[in-house]
Amino acid sequence: MSLLRLTILVWLFSAANVVFAQDTVYVNTRNLILRDRPETRYNVFAVMQAGCPVKVEPYEDGYKGNKSVKSRFYRVLLRYANNAGGYSRIYGWVEKRFVVPALSKVTVAGTDKTGTKPLTELMQPVHPANDENKFNAAQFPPPAYKGGEYQPGIAKRVYHRGPRGGCYYLSANGRKVYVDKQFCGGR
Repeated sequence: MSLLRLTILVWLFSAANVVFAQDTVYVNTRNLILRDRPETRYNVFAVMQAGCPVKVEPYEDGYKGNKSVKSRFYRVLLRYANNAGGYSRIYGWVEKRFVVPALSKVTVAGTDKTGTKPLTELMQPVHPANDENKFNAAQFPPPAYKGGEYQPGIAKRVYHRGPRGGCYYLSANGRKVYVDKQFCGGR
């Protein structure tokens, strides 16, 4: 085998490892829910706080080819120390818009960005009903705003209060995107 072919094979193998390596993403909101499936009806497995790290996992067979799921959700793993002195694992799904690629990019006020806070303080496991047809999602409201708190790029969003008290910002397309009133300084 020529040296060029060997070099190409080594490069391809190393590039494949980088592409398929597990990445860690960080929660960038308060009370993000870890759900059992990326659908409208689901069970909540855990409630996570800003700065909580989760490992991105490969998509399950039923969702590998589903573009709408892959564009909106990550399949993730939470691994944490349990009360029995061992480790527990929870696999689930999170919405991509509520996570960021680095702890330094978390924008929620008061978040510990040192990474030293124990995972048990950043998440609360939830035990769903044993019946597959009963869903507990209604007990856990999703984050109270649209679009997450992460604001990309140098230009920060400018929030406006509408004539009826709503809070919005103008998107790059010039459309109004309504968000929680807390962004305009009110409740």
